[in-house]
Amino acid sequence: MTEYLKQNMKNLYGNKGLSFLKNLNQIISKIEKIKKYKYIKDFKTLSFNYVGLFEKDNEKYAIKIFVPNDEIYGEVFALKNKNLVEIIEYDKNLYCLIEKYAGNKMLLDLNDNKKETEIAAKLLKKLYIKKEYYNDKKLKNIKDMSKNIINFYDILSKDIDKNIIDESIQLFNSLKYEDLYLIHGDFHHFNILINSSPIIIDPKGYLGNIYYEISNYMRNNLKENKEYEIMESLI
Repeated sequence: MTEYLKQNMKNLYGNKGLSFLKNLNQIISKIEKIKKYKYIKDFKTLSFNYVGLFEKDNEKYAIKIFVPNDEIYGEVFALKNKNLVEIIEYDKNLYCLIEKYAGNKMLLDLNDNKKETEIAAKLLKKLYIKKEYYNDKKLKNIKDMSKNIINFYDILSKDIDKNIIDESIQLFNSLKYEDLYLIHGDFHHFNILINSSPIIIDPKGYLGNIYYEISNYMRNNLKENKEYEIMESLI
């Protein structure tokens, strides 16, 4: 497990995060015993959730083990979309989400902005579900993200200029929320895998404006001193 993930767990979840880190190996052992999945290794690119590679009946699976929270509901809901990675099982008692392993080659590995953007755009067109097609009051709205920024204001301000944080809150509040879709919520290069065929992973499952997805994608994978050049090419 990365030190970055450990620190994020402590910052985001406090005592619950510390308890999670302490009991993680025990949870993995229970998954192996009860679910009959054999642990292989941790994924290297972990930031806010633990994900491990497991095997069962000669097939590989990615298993996310999470700190108990209400955000997992949106992810499970969003994974019903056939254009995302296949969900095998969600076990709320073991705090785990079992998905079919989709490989480890990410979109950014193409190292070609044009090709990456073309693939991402095609995936986005297939992704969205308008709000009127379902009725689920447990799903969160993307505007709630501004509340998260406010809640973690002191932590964020240690590394980010307060003027930038204040501006981001204003931008969230300025988004239109009338024409809502079920959006991914964290759409970027690291959450698109391109092994046998492009597939999207790790959705948040928010209700929100689709333009949020585009801005989220565009600010990802920017190279130092080439930010504006890359932004212009994406547009």
